[in-house]
Amino acid sequence: MLSFVILSTGFAFAQVSSNPTATRVSDVYVGTSRGVYLYHAGASGSLSLVSGSPFAVGGTAIGSNRSYFFSQGLDNLHVYPVASSGAIGGQISQVDTRIYSGSECGTAHSALLDHTGHVVYVQLENSTQGGNEGPCVALQSFKISSSGAISFLGATQFATETQTGLGGYATPIKLNGTGTYAYSASYDHEYDLVTWQLERESSGAMMLDSYGILKIPSTPADWRWYPWVMTSDPANHMAVALSAESGSFGPCGDVAHLTQLASFTVGIGRKFDDCESSGPYAGAAGQS
Repeated sequence: MLSFVILSTGFAFAQVSSNPTATRVSDVYVGTSRGVYLYHAGASGSLSLVSGSPFAVGGTAIGSNRSYFFSQGLDNLHVYPVASSGAIGGQISQVDTRIYSGSECGTAHSALLDHTGHVVYVQLENSTQGGNEGPCVALQSFKISSSGAISFLGATQFATETQTGLGGYATPIKLNGTGTYAYSASYDHEYDLVTWQLERESSGAMMLDSYGILKIPSTPADWRWYPWVMTSDPANHMAVALSAESGSFGPCGDVAHLTQLASFTVGIGRKFDDCESSGPYAGAAGQS
C-alpha cells in the first residue's frame, strides 16, 4: 500500500533526480511497506531522494506539520521529529487508542492531520459489537503539543446501527476548506447515500453535528449505492466514489455496475448541496 504526503504549494510529479543541490521547494513523503521515502522536489518538478530513505515508522503514514511526522497503526498513534532536511527521526511519543472512548467501535482504519497541523483525527471501526447503538464508527481527536506530546481531546460516534439500520462503516473523513467541518459518507438499510457532518470545537476536537440522506438524481429504482472513498478540495467541493449494484440480493442475483463519481459542493452553512453535473448516473461528466 502506498500513501503520499506532499508539503508543498503547486507541486507536480516529474522525473526523479539524484541531484541533491537542486532548489528545494517542497518535501514529498511516500509511505510504503518498507518505510517512508522522502524526496525533495525542485521548482521544475524533479525529485531528489533524501539520504536515509526509507525511514522506519509504525503503521501507515499520516503526514507532517514540518516539525513532526505522524503515523497510525491498528492501535497506536506515533509521533516522530522532523529534521530541517525533512528526514524523519526516531519516535518520541505514541498513544494507544484503545484506552480512550471511541475504541468500542473498533480499531484505527484511517487518520488525518488537520489544517493547523496540531490535531490528528483517528477513525475507528470494524467491531461487530460496537457501542450502545450497535456497530459504529468513531472519530478520536488528539492534540499535538510543541514538544510532540499527545493529549486526548475527545471522541464522537457516527454511522451507528441505530442511525442507519446497519452501522459500522463510513468513508474516511475529509475536511472542508477551513477545517471547520469534516464529512464522511455511508449507506443506510435502503442503500441510499448517507452523509455525516462533524463540527470542530474550539479545542480542536471534531464532534458529530448532523447527518442526512442524499438522493442521487436519476438513480434507477433497483440500484443500491456503496460509497467507498471521499475527497475534497480547498474550495469546498466534495466527491464520493460509489459502487453500484442492482437486482435481488444473493450470490447470483446481483449485477455490478461501473463505479460512479458523485460531486457535491458544501453550502455556506455546512450541508452538502445537490449533485453537480446531474449526478453520477445520468450525466457522463459524473461517471468514471
